[in-house]
Amino acid sequence: MLKPPRLNKGDKVRLIAPAGPVMQEKFEKLVQIVKDLNLKPVWTTRARSRFGYFSAPDNQRLSDLIDAFSDDTTKAVFCLRGGYGTTRLIDKIPYYKLRNKPKIFLGFSDITALQMAFLKKNRLITFHTSLTSLENEYTKKLFTKIAFLGQTPELDINTDFTTKPTIIKKGYAQGILVGGNLSLLTSLIGTGFLPKFKNRIVFIEDISEPPYKIDRMLTHLMMATDLSKADGILLGVFNKCNWQQYYDAKEKAFSLEEIFHDRLASVKGPIIYGFPLGHIDKMSILPLGAKVNIDTESLKVKLLNPVVK
Repeated sequence: MLKPPRLNKGDKVRLIAPAGPVMQEKFEKLVQIVKDLNLKPVWTTRARSRFGYFSAPDNQRLSDLIDAFSDDTTKAVFCLRGGYGTTRLIDKIPYYKLRNKPKIFLGFSDITALQMAFLKKNRLITFHTSLTSLENEYTKKLFTKIAFLGQTPELDINTDFTTKPTIIKKGYAQGILVGGNLSLLTSLIGTGFLPKFKNRIVFIEDISEPPYKIDRMLTHLMMATDLSKADGILLGVFNKCNWQQYYDAKEKAFSLEEIFHDRLASVKGPIIYGFPLGHIDKMSILPLGAKVNIDTESLKVKLLNPVVK
C-alpha cells in the first residue's frame, strides 16, 4: 500500500469541497478544528461557494482536488463535507501523475468514491472520518497517534458515544481494510473504481435508508462483487435506518440485524454491527487500505502496521 508522509505541527493542509457546498458558519468551525490540530488550513474560493447541489462545477472541483495533491507544500487534503458529486470526478483524475505525491486524505460519506478510487488505482491509504469528528477528543487523540506519530493504536468498537455493538457472527479476521458508504460502494459497481473485497475486511455504513433498501444494496453487492468472499465485515452506525422510522409497528418489518444476518450469511469471517463510524455526531476513524485485525471477543480493531511514513 502507498503510505502518505506523517504530519508535523505547522504543516499546511488543503481544505476542499469536492462534493456538496459548505455553509459559512460550518466552514469557520471546520477551519478552527484544523487550527486546533496545530495545522495551517488553506483553501480556494470554491471551498466556500455553491453551484446547485455542488460546491462548484465539476471542472473546478476536480481542479481543486488535483491541485491539492500536486502542491508539494501541502501535506494533507481534508474534505469539508460529503453530499454528492465525487462519482462525477473519479474517471477524470490523472492517478498516474499523483502516485508520487501521496498525502493524508480525509473524508467520509460521498468521499467514499474518491477513497475507493485512490485505493484501487494508486493503493493509497486514506482516512475515513469527518473533519467535524476531529473536534471530539477521542478521535482527535486517535488521529494524532496515527497521522502525526505513526503509531498503531487499537480502535475501540464499544465506545461511550455510540450504542452497544451487536455481534452478527463471532470470530477473528485479519486483512486489508476497504469500504465506506453503502450507497457509494453500490454505485461504483461496474465502474472499475471499486477494489476487491475477497480476503479483506470490509467496512460499511449508511444513513436515512429504509431497511428494504439496505437489503437491496447488500443483495446487489453480494451478487455483483466478491463481497461474499470477504474475511470479515465491520458495520458502522446506520443512522436513521431502523424500520420503526419507516413502517408501522403492525407491519413487522425486518430489523437491520435480521437483514445483516440474512444477507451476509455466506461471509465466513466475523461480522460486527455498530462500529462508531457513520453519519453520527461523534465518530472514530478508520484508515482504509491499512492492514488490521478485528476480534469479536475483544471488540477491537487493531492496526497492524503504521499507515504513514
